[in-house]
Amino acid sequence: MTSASDLGGVGPIVLAIDDDATTLGLITTQMAGLPFRVFTERSPLKAIGTAATLNPDVVLLDVNMPELNGFGVLKELRRDEITRSVPVIMLTSVTQRSVVQDAMRQGVIDYIVKPWDRGRLVGKIESALHYAAMKRNEYRLEESDSIYISRDSDTVILSFRASPKTKEFLAEARSVFSAFFFKSIRGKRCIIDLRPLTEFDAADVNALGVIVRLFGDIRVSIVAGRHYGVIVAASDFEERADLFLSFGDAEMGPAAGGMAE
Repeated sequence: MTSASDLGGVGPIVLAIDDDATTLGLITTQMAGLPFRVFTERSPLKAIGTAATLNPDVVLLDVNMPELNGFGVLKELRRDEITRSVPVIMLTSVTQRSVVQDAMRQGVIDYIVKPWDRGRLVGKIESALHYAAMKRNEYRLEESDSIYISRDSDTVILSFRASPKTKEFLAEARSVFSAFFFKSIRGKRCIIDLRPLTEFDAADVNALGVIVRLFGDIRVSIVAGRHYGVIVAASDFEERADLFLSFGDAEMGPAAGGMAE
């Protein structure tokens, strides 16, 4: 294990796991001078123990590695109570959205396509830290069993925990999304997070369109994760909402995707 910076115990810990020394060297160089403590591991097996020791704030994880691939490492990280909730950003040379969607189905929070520029890497890490911080303060809205909310001074995240197509969910949504609620989020970035949902079909997409219309002139960002494909295939509300694979893409804007379908 190597440390790219020694900040005296100050700053978020980033653990980069990749069998390629050149990639790790690039990450270390690009992180120089930033408020992160960067550690690197070339051995995926050793990295699992390193993660449990460091308890990193973010993990950058390569997919194709000897001994154990990235998904195997991810599985082990999710088994450990210490690393279970650490946001993991996948490093990949694959540009198909379907591959990234499958990775998110297995628990990856975000992705970076190789090769990347410094700004994209830093933006993805900062977004992962932002998302994790907001989720720590998440709470269930009193009017709903299915909608959870977290917010800070700039952003509101609405996390859906049940299928939007059910009558119960739509009734809860109409109660939650009151005039008072919309007044409280005016001027903030509003994100609907669908990643907690295990299933999402065309009927859910139609219901999501109804919910988006409740927001009126407030433009909504939808973080779809694994459900990106079904929404693209079935949705017709693009004029009212922006669709993204990840929270990082949503924070970085419509140009952040850069992936093939």
